[in-house]
Amino acid sequence: MDRAELLTMPRKAIQALAKEHGINAGQKTVDMIDALCTPVVPRTRSPFLKQDALDEPVVFPVDEAFLVTHGVRGWETWDSEPMIEVFENESDEDVWFETGEAVVTPISDDGVRGKPVIIKAGDFAVIPGGLEGTWEWDIKVAVHKHYREHE
Repeated sequence: MDRAELLTMPRKAIQALAKEHGINAGQKTVDMIDALCTPVVPRTRSPFLKQDALDEPVVFPVDEAFLVTHGVRGWETWDSEPMIEVFENESDEDVWFETGEAVVTPISDDGVRGKPVIIKAGDFAVIPGGLEGTWEWDIKVAVHKHYREHE
C-alpha cells in the first residue's frame, strides 16, 4: 500500500493496519503512515532475552566478570534523578544499573498496566522492544545506567 492510498483512509483503518504490522497505533496518524511506508528491517534480539518473556523485563544480578566479558562499562550511559517517565522501546534494550533503583511497568495501548519489575544497583535487565504500548520508568533512587539497544 502506498502513501497516497493511506492518506485517503480513516484513522481507525490506519490504526488497524498499524497494529497488524506491529506498529504503535496510539501515535499520530502521519507517524503511523510513515511507519507503514518504511521497509521493515528485521531487528536483532538481545541474547539475554528469554523467548517466553517478550512482554516483561528480564532482570538478574551480574558479577564483574560478566561486565568485562560483555564490555558493559563501555556502553552508553544515562543518568536520572527520581522521576516518572514513559518511554517506547522499538528495540530490545540491555541495561545495567551501576547505581539507583527503578520500577519498570509495561502499559498496553489500551492503558492496562502489566507486572511491575524492580531494577536496582548491580542488576542487569533486558527491556523487550516492540511492546504495543509504553514502559513507565518510576525512578525511586537516582540512577546511573549503562545501556545498549539492539536495532
